[in-house]
Amino acid sequence: MATNGHVAKSSGMGKRIRIDITSDVVCPFCVIGMRQLLIALEKYAMVHPSEPIIPEIRFLPFQLAWNLTEQPEDRIESRRRRLGVDKADAVQLSLTKKMQDVGLTYAQSGPISSTHLAHRLQSYTLLHHPSRQFDLAMDLLVAYHIDGCHPSDRNLLAYLAVEHGIFASGAIAMAWLAGSEFDAEVKLAYGSANRLGITGVPFFVFEDKWAASGALSVDGFLQLFDEVIRREDENGSMIRSPTSTLAKPELAILKK
Repeated sequence: MATNGHVAKSSGMGKRIRIDITSDVVCPFCVIGMRQLLIALEKYAMVHPSEPIIPEIRFLPFQLAWNLTEQPEDRIESRRRRLGVDKADAVQLSLTKKMQDVGLTYAQSGPISSTHLAHRLQSYTLLHHPSRQFDLAMDLLVAYHIDGCHPSDRNLLAYLAVEHGIFASGAIAMAWLAGSEFDAEVKLAYGSANRLGITGVPFFVFEDKWAASGALSVDGFLQLFDEVIRREDENGSMIRSPTSTLAKPELAILKK
């Protein structure tokens, strides 16, 4: 799904567009929004077979629940504490329906925990194995929202890291998770997202210029594609805005 280019110009085979997605693993609208985005990309390609969109998708970190720790707790009880029983149960029913609408089966029960370890792994992958980050990020979303796993499960994270070729063995992956690499950078990225005005996720930025928040719907994304491409064609020389929340110089490669 990722590409080496990021400019929304015709390559003769398609339009390359970079899409930065600020998201959190436990955010249900992130997995819904991603599914809508992918369906919209497929539909766009059907309508424009000679010039499909070739996306470069990058996941950037955000934490919805700062109070969660690595210690898992029941996600239903956690939501009920935050929202109250009636509202929490209504939200769960609504999310189940929204997931079904995009072909997903929502895991209504299971544990929840801090997403910081998952964000560390995603950010490390973006720097060292950028072509593998998309598949890792999608598997993390599926693991939580569909399979009912929790994002601080180190065995799960190590397994996915090896599965996607990020580390050579589970032991190496576990040792990395026990360390602090990318801890400070990811924490800074949380603050940077807030300073950029990102208060909810998913938050999509196209070509470092055009932003959209939330799960837009498939039709909403299709309309957005047309608008972004039209504006890029008209204003291709416009200055990019600093939407990458992962800091330089450590992650300067992310802006290339």
